[in-house]
Amino acid sequence: MIFTRPYWGMEGGPAPGLRQNIAGFLSAYGGILFVDHPLIGLAFLGATFWFPNVGMSGLLAATVGMGVGHALRLPYAASGVNVYSSLLVGLSLGAYYVLDLRLALLIVLSAALTVLLAAVLRDVLWRLGRLPVLSVPFVVVALTTALAAATYDGLVPYYLPSQPPPAMIEGWIDQFFSAMGSTFFTPHPLVGALLFLGILLRSRYLALLCLAGFTAGQLVFEGLTVDPPPGLLEWTGFNFALTAMALGGIFTVPSVPSFVFALVGAGTSAIVTGALSQLLLVYSLPVMALPFLLTTLTLLAALRLRVTTSPPTLLLEHPGLPEYNFERARLARARLGSLGSVPLLAPFLGEWQIYQGFDGKHTHKQQWRYALDFHRVEDGRSASGDGSQLDQYYSYGLPVLSPAYGLVAAIEDRVPDNSPGDLDRRNNWGNFVMIQTDSNLFVLLAHLKQSSVRVKEGERVTPVTPIAACGNSGRSPQPHLHLQIQRHGRLGGATVPFHLVSAIVCPQDAAPEYRLVASLREGDSIQRADEDALLAGALHLPVGRSLRYALTQDDGSTSEGRLRVEATFLGELRFVADSGASAAFEHRNGTLGFYDRQGPADPLLDLWLLALGLTPLSTLASSWRDRPSAQLFPLSGWDRLALHALHPLDAGAESHYERRWSDADREWTQSGIHELHFGAHRRARTIAVLSPEGGCVTLELDCAGRRTRAELLAVGQLADRGVPAWEQEFSPVRTPRTPTEA
Repeated sequence: MIFTRPYWGMEGGPAPGLRQNIAGFLSAYGGILFVDHPLIGLAFLGATFWFPNVGMSGLLAATVGMGVGHALRLPYAASGVNVYSSLLVGLSLGAYYVLDLRLALLIVLSAALTVLLAAVLRDVLWRLGRLPVLSVPFVVVALTTALAAATYDGLVPYYLPSQPPPAMIEGWIDQFFSAMGSTFFTPHPLVGALLFLGILLRSRYLALLCLAGFTAGQLVFEGLTVDPPPGLLEWTGFNFALTAMALGGIFTVPSVPSFVFALVGAGTSAIVTGALSQLLLVYSLPVMALPFLLTTLTLLAALRLRVTTSPPTLLLEHPGLPEYNFERARLARARLGSLGSVPLLAPFLGEWQIYQGFDGKHTHKQQWRYALDFHRVEDGRSASGDGSQLDQYYSYGLPVLSPAYGLVAAIEDRVPDNSPGDLDRRNNWGNFVMIQTDSNLFVLLAHLKQSSVRVKEGERVTPVTPIAACGNSGRSPQPHLHLQIQRHGRLGGATVPFHLVSAIVCPQDAAPEYRLVASLREGDSIQRADEDALLAGALHLPVGRSLRYALTQDDGSTSEGRLRVEATFLGELRFVADSGASAAFEHRNGTLGFYDRQGPADPLLDLWLLALGLTPLSTLASSWRDRPSAQLFPLSGWDRLALHALHPLDAGAESHYERRWSDADREWTQSGIHELHFGAHRRARTIAVLSPEGGCVTLELDCAGRRTRAELLAVGQLADRGVPAWEQEFSPVRTPRTPTEA
C-alpha cells in the first residue's frame, strides 16, 4: 500500500551497540503487554521484583535469551520474542521454585531452548498464514519444564500459585489488577496497577481494550463456570485482556467491528480457560497463556480467510499500537480511497472526458456497472464538422496505453469499425485487449480500432506501453474507449470497482485539481499527471542523502537540524531526523508521499511533512488536497489535551496546496493552508521553495502567530562501500534551468 510498522532503525545492518541492546532488552519487558518501550519496560522490570525470587529468575532467563540470540545471530536477538519468551519462562519457574543453582541451571537451559523454538515457530507460523508467534515458545517450554520439574529432586517450592492475593482496593478492581499482575507471575493488585498504568501511558485505546476484554471474559467465565477454584480468575483472567488487546488493537485497525470482535474473542478465551483448567488440572499444570494463544491465533487465521475488505481490517504484516494502526488506515483512506477499489492509471495521453460513468444510463448496468467510457471533446463537441466520418472524431486513432503492469491475456483485432451512429450487436466489445494484472485481476480495454493492436498474447506491458488505438468497433455509436476490471479472464465478466490515480481532474462545475485518487462522474475531464524530470529531481531522495537546515523560531532562537534517508532491512525508505523521529516515504506514479510518522516531536521533520507530505511531481499539478495527521501541528499543551480528549486515536487536518513557478526567481513556491477542527479551529500556513538543482531550499510555517523558518545549508551524500566519491556535502544552487511542461 502506497503512502500510509513502528520503525526501530536499520534492521539487518551493523550489530547494535550497547545502548540499542539495552533499549531492546527493556522494550521486551513491555512487549509482553504489547507496549514495547524502554522506559515502560524498565518499570515492568522493577514490578517483577515485587517478589525478588520471581524477578531475578526472569532477569536471568531474559539475559540468557538475548545472549543465545546474539551468539547464534538470530533475528531480533536483543529484543522481541527471543527475550520476552525467555523472560516469561524464567518468571514462571521463579514463581514455583526458589532460585538456587539447580533452578538457575534449569532456567539457563529452558531459556536457550525457548530462543531456538522461537526461531523455528516464527518461520513456521509465518509460512502457515502470516500468523504472529506471540508467546507460543514460552508456553511450550514452560509446560514442558513444569512436567519435567516434578521429577527433579532438590527444587524447593517458592509459593503456591493458587494462593489468593491480598485485598487492596475493592473486589472487582483487585481481581482485575491481580489478573494483570499474573501476566508477570506476580498476582498482586499493586503490581497489576503499575502494569496497567504502563499500558495507559503508551496507548489509551489499548487500556480500554484491556478493561473491556477482562470484563467480557469475566462475565462469560463466571456465568458458565460452577464453583471455580479460589484464585483461578486472578491467575488466568489476563488471558481475556490480552486476547482483546491483540484482536481489537494490535492486529486490526480500530473500529466498532474490531472492538466487537475483540470482545467476542475475550469471551471465547474465557470458555477455553474453563476447559483447559479442567484438562490441565489432571496433570497439576497451570493454564498460563494457553487460552490467549489458542483463541487469538485461531481467530486471526479465520479472519485472514475472509474474501471481503470490510472491517475488521487485518494487519498481520504490519501490527502496531492502535493509534498507529488507526492513523495509517485513516491516511490510506484519505489518499487511496476505498480498500475494495483497484487503482489504475489513465489509459491515454492528453485530456479526455467521461462519456459514460459507473451505473451509466446506457450499458453500464448490473454486473457491468463498474466501467468507464472516455472520449475527446473540444469546445463541447466530440467531432468536427457534421460527425458523419470517423476521422472527424477527436478520439479516433489516438493511442491507448496500458493502465497497469501485467501480461496480455487475450486480444481481438479483426472487427471492422462502425460508421458513426451504427452498432455491431454481434460483437459487443469489438476489438479489445485483455491484460492480466500483477494482482491477478483482468483489465479490459474495448472498442479499439481495427488492426491497431500493437501487443501480443503473453507480452509484458507497463503503464507507458502503447497497446492499440481508440476506435469505434463493437457496440459503439461513436469512437470512444471502454475500460473495466474483472476478476476472471472471460470476456465480458462481472466488473469490480476501480479508480484512476495521479491525474488532473476537471469537474464540470469546478477548477482543475490534482487528485491522487480520482472518483469521476459523467462529464468530468481527466488526464495523466505525468512526472516532470526537473521537479522530480528537486525532491530526489536517494539512500544516504542528508539535508542540513538552519532552523529559526519566531523568538529569534536558531538551531541546526539534519534530515537523512535510510533504508530498512525490508527495503522501506525512511526520512530520519537527528532526534530519531522518522517517516516512511514512497515515490510512485509521479507522486512523492510520506506516511507512518514515528518517534518524538521534531519541528524540522514535522514542518517538512506538513509542507511536502504529499507532493505530485508533475508541473500540471497546481492545486491538490491531503489529510495529514493533526500531530504535525505545533499545538499548545492545552490544544493537544483537547485534541486527545475529542479524538483519542487521531484526527486529520484539511490541507489545500497550491504550487506556482516563477520565471523571475526560477523556483517553485508550494504553499499549503491547513485547517484543524477539534472543537476549536486552528489554521496553519506552510511555504516550501523548491529549486530544480538545489532541492527544497526553504520551509516556512505560520501557526497561530508562531513562525518557524528552515533554510537549507547543505546537501550531503553518504559514501557506500567501494564508492568513497559519494561522500560529499555541497551548498544548494538556486540558478536552475527553465522547467519543461509535462
